[in-house]
Amino acid sequence: MRAFTPFDPAGHLRVATGRLARGSCFTASAADPVAHAYRCLAGNDLLDPCFADPSTQAPATVACVTDPWSPAVVVTLTAKLPTAPPLGDRTRPWALQLADGRRCTASTGTVPFVDDVALSFRCTGGVYAAVVDARAATVVVQYGTPSATTLQRARVSAMWRG
Repeated sequence: MRAFTPFDPAGHLRVATGRLARGSCFTASAADPVAHAYRCLAGNDLLDPCFADPSTQAPATVACVTDPWSPAVVVTLTAKLPTAPPLGDRTRPWALQLADGRRCTASTGTVPFVDDVALSFRCTGGVYAAVVDARAATVVVQYGTPSATTLQRARVSAMWRG
């Protein structure tokens, strides 16, 4: 499992900035249930996860990233961060890269079911995936399209958490 933080130990942003926005955070992240990750609004955009610098007592900004390989939306906060504890399964990864190169991120809303499996990751190529066991020595996912009747398996080459 790879740790992801958009901030270096000195509190400087270490990821590329895609754009700047103003907004507020209203609860803990649903995508990445770790401390210092939030679910935020900037205008009409729902951003999750948004990371606060853990070394700052009252951060003025958060860095919102769709996935570990994309630039951040840096949100200047218009209100204090919420005190909500992390939500959901704290062992679930936030993002995956499969051995075939597909990249997947945790879904935060309604997810498709195939063969009674909740496909809680949205991947490139129009497929969805479910991690079989994130603690296994070799992590695999089951994946397919929402219209599939059976699922295929693939090995996970990298996993991220905030």
